Amino acid sequence: MSGGGNLCLCPSGQFHFGSNQCMDRLAHGAGCTGLTDPCQYGLSCVPNKNFAPKCLCDPISSSYWVVNSCRSVGDITVLTRIVSRSTSRIDFSWTVTPQGFVNNYQVVTHSDPQTCSQGQGQYNKDDVPGTALRVSSTGLSPGVKYLSTLTLVLSETTDYPQRSKVFNYTEAWTKPAQPGAVIPGSSTLSVPRTALKFGPSDGCVASYFVVVTRQGSIVESKSVTSETAVFDKLVASTFYGYTIKAYNGINEFSVPRTGNFRTTAAEPGPVSALSSSSVTATGVVVSWRRPSEPNGNLKGYKVWVTTGGQCVKQFHVQCLDCDVSVCKSPLPSSPVSQYDRTDLGDSHVVFEVTVTDLLPYTDYIVHVLAFSREVGGGADSEVTFKTSEAAASPVTNVGLESLPLTPQGRLDLNVSWVPGYRNGETTFTVVIKEKESLTSGNFIVKETRMFRDTSGVTSDILENVLGHWVYEVTVEAKTNVGIAVVSSPQTITTFYKHPGPVTALTLTKSTQVASDVSLSFGCPEERERNGVITGFYISNSDGARDPVVEFAPATYCDSVFRPSVKVVVGESPTNYTLKVMASNGQYNSSYVTSEIVISPLLPEVSEYTATDFTTESSASKNTLTSFPVTVCLSCLKDLNNRQGSLTEVVLAVCKNKCGGSGAGRRKRAVDVDRLKTWAGAK
Repeated sequence: MSGGGNLCLCPSGQFHFGSNQCMDRLAHGAGCTGLTDPCQYGLSCVPNKNFAPKCLCDPISSSYWVVNSCRSVGDITVLTRIVSRSTSRIDFSWTVTPQGFVNNYQVVTHSDPQTCSQGQGQYNKDDVPGTALRVSSTGLSPGVKYLSTLTLVLSETTDYPQRSKVFNYTEAWTKPAQPGAVIPGSSTLSVPRTALKFGPSDGCVASYFVVVTRQGSIVESKSVTSETAVFDKLVASTFYGYTIKAYNGINEFSVPRTGNFRTTAAEPGPVSALSSSSVTATGVVVSWRRPSEPNGNLKGYKVWVTTGGQCVKQFHVQCLDCDVSVCKSPLPSSPVSQYDRTDLGDSHVVFEVTVTDLLPYTDYIVHVLAFSREVGGGADSEVTFKTSEAAASPVTNVGLESLPLTPQGRLDLNVSWVPGYRNGETTFTVVIKEKESLTSGNFIVKETRMFRDTSGVTSDILENVLGHWVYEVTVEAKTNVGIAVVSSPQTITTFYKHPGPVTALTLTKSTQVASDVSLSFGCPEERERNGVITGFYISNSDGARDPVVEFAPATYCDSVFRPSVKVVVGESPTNYTLKVMASNGQYNSSYVTSEIVISPLLPEVSEYTATDFTTESSASKNTLTSFPVTVCLSCLKDLNNRQGSLTEVVLAVCKNKCGGSGAGRRKRAVDVDRLKTWAGAK
């Protein structure tokens, strides 16, 4: 140790300790609490994993001690390799530099999230000791892409925590599993379209490659993504071999699946020259020739007729044991037996079937199918035709309905019918008649309407008909060929509705008696009664009081109605308004109005010639002095009632005749109520 002054200098292998003392630097793992730079070269005084200061490699989380030096975990290198792969296993290996410091390894393998559903979610973790340099991950799914990592683990020590480093392997695919064999029950082994259905491979498959061979030579091959391969170049009744391989995502194929199958016998081809002729309204003749490709020995033919997708007739030619149950109803028709069995092999023979009892003007399809002994029914051929028109079918269910009264007071009649079978382009003629009168038995045509069946109209409404009136309807159907029987007449009595106004309303007054008023009127016109008239409402109003309304019943409408009218004769003229309204018990007509003025009449008194009188004589002349006059008081009272208010009675005494030329008149008023006899008049 050397120094100058108060400073103590230590050699490079020592460190300053205490008061001017030098000590050797501390080795790896030595405690260094409270010391300043006490550690050997390359070491640092840092807390260990338990936070105790020691001379260690820094940082302790990624360093390790090798003999006399510190090294970083990051400097460790690994060479990874995938040694081999199978359908359920991947073999991994690795080489570590430097060696001897890794305590153990972890290999983690998991399936790619983008893989098929059968391989998703798989995770394997394999722990191996530091002395091992390979591991196998097993139990994997075939045909799946896997992602793997190798983790190097340095175990924790007294001072250092566990340290690790991760390395990624390249992606690795397991090999695809062997596909299943062809499943005969699920395959279609007929030609020309042969579909081979085979069992799927386990795990994931990107595609299958199917090869069909015959006597060692490739006939056809298909690459498919499902478990079905369709071939269209195979021959019926032939043995074939097949090879099926499954492929994974990197185009590696599986162990091949091989096997054999036999195509079935081919169905007979369609018949030739199928046609229809001699079409009538109810029948047709269907003809055809033998199929150009019979594909075996023919047994016969099946013929059936459909319309609207429903089978209506069926036959068979020679093929007595063939299935002809296309039609469920009616039962199968009788066999057609005009051909010998030897005809079935003659391509020049024309076969014919006459179909009868069809419906007119109807679209039909005739199907013909050949049967072979080996397979049975083949492909059917069809020909379409339409039967010709016939006379129209009569309509049914003709109906008349009186509709309820509309808010506007209109009464309508609904006519409906059900068309018969459509034997052609059909026109419906609807004739609506109404009774000539209430009591007549004759009908007159109200309206005639025509509808084409293409319009789809099967009902009609006749607006504003009479109420409580009898109507009749008939419907006739007609085609270009003929007319159907006219439907039976259907009649109906319509509902009630508002009657029309009364007729011939007359209001008159007497010239002799002021209170004598005469009212007369008749029922509404017959076609406007719209029901049975039960009576009349008569309104009487003098304008000063509320109208008085009385009901006058009616039992028949053959006469003029003259109901009594009450009026009051006043001192001055009075305006009376009378209104008459007809009623049929359910509805009323509008009022018919008439007005009249009631005025008092002047009384009429006959002249009275006096014969019993008293005279006085004076000189040469006689002077009339008095004569008696008798007045009928009851007559005056009655006159008061009939003519108006009697206010004054005047006695006129006339010389010669009253009103005569030069007649003199003297008048005298008399109190009527006190009048007994007239007093003498001077």
